[in-house]
Amino acid sequence: MLSIIDLENIYLFNLKIDQDILQEACFSAPALSLTWKRYGSVMNHQKNVNFTENSAAKGDYICIEIDTQKALKSWHKSVFSFQWLTPEGDIKAATDLAPEEQEKRTVVESALQNGGALQKPVLGIGLQDNIEIGSGRAEFLTLIAHGHRALSVHIPKSNAPDFEKFLFKI
Repeated sequence: MLSIIDLENIYLFNLKIDQDILQEACFSAPALSLTWKRYGSVMNHQKNVNFTENSAAKGDYICIEIDTQKALKSWHKSVFSFQWLTPEGDIKAATDLAPEEQEKRTVVESALQNGGALQKPVLGIGLQDNIEIGSGRAEFLTLIAHGHRALSVHIPKSNAPDFEKFLFKI
């Protein structure tokens, strides 16, 4: 029988386990069925993204798993957010983006459909203590638009303490 700790370890260490077996094990124990609802979809989304290391993240960078909803709320304060977000902070429909941003989103969506590689986004902390997207904006926001609740991103090692509140926690 799987415990919540087992599920966390499977997710955190990206252990390979058959999703059907995992789901069946979770639904066989009432206490774990809610756990599957919370974590199962996150794990399924993560396995569908083929990330490559971002060439912009050279030097003192680390990778973290970020909670996309918290990050999006913070990025809404960015002076660049109007290009992708509505005034309410929601990601715009593809048709509402500027033509050059539509093209970037289409490229990302095509890579997702075809199993193509995407560069891992690079995030940092801006002057207003909000998240800024240094590289991979189209990748980051398109994946969020497609329902990804957690994403692996590069951040400067020096910003690690500032990102604690944005970490994805199971």
